[in-house]
Amino acid sequence: AIPALLDIDENGNADYLVFGDMDGRVWVLDAKEGKSIKQVSSADYPVYPLPVSGALPYIGPIGSSVALYGNSAIFATGGTDFSSNTDQYGVYAVQIFKNGAVNLLWAATDQDTDGNALFSTGEKIWSSPQLDKYGNIYVSTGVGHSNTLNAGQINSTGKIHILNKSGVLQEQIATDSAAVGNIALTDGGALAVDFTGTAKKLGTPVTSTSSGGVNAKVYSWRLR
Repeated sequence: AIPALLDIDENGNADYLVFGDMDGRVWVLDAKEGKSIKQVSSADYPVYPLPVSGALPYIGPIGSSVALYGNSAIFATGGTDFSSNTDQYGVYAVQIFKNGAVNLLWAATDQDTDGNALFSTGEKIWSSPQLDKYGNIYVSTGVGHSNTLNAGQINSTGKIHILNKSGVLQEQIATDSAAVGNIALTDGGALAVDFTGTAKKLGTPVTSTSSGGVNAKVYSWRLR
């Protein structure tokens, strides 16, 4: 996934590169030196590692890019073919400090931070979290999806989840199949496309053409 650029001192320059890895670890590298801001015996360490077996919250592989909101990193788990179909995945927010310390702000997994039902077991979060100007977080998910198969070979389900910046569920929208692509945000709404190519409009996007339509770029693919 593409690293996110964090301007920790808000001077207009990127100070850190922030990304997750397939072992469920969040890394923050110094943009000039390429070293982790967390050093142990002069060795690079992740700032937020996968908890040991049995510990909560369990993270799992971070298969998509990290989103930034101020000095907080928001990331999602499960979006890989090799991740288990029986594990619990979720969305997490951690606060990053200059000294390399990281504080878990919240975790939204089978329940959001208010205790509302959220991600089902095996529901993988394929998209990178997308944030609107209010800090609301949009993610797309899928159950039963595999990137090694085409749409006709997959019987999958999907959802679009919208959380606020505190990890509380705002809305859930079902899609016809796994929603594996990123969500496009526009003023007043959003657009998501599932694996069968069906587009789902969320909210009431502000029109951008004289015909009253909303411009959006949609990329498609098929296995060869």
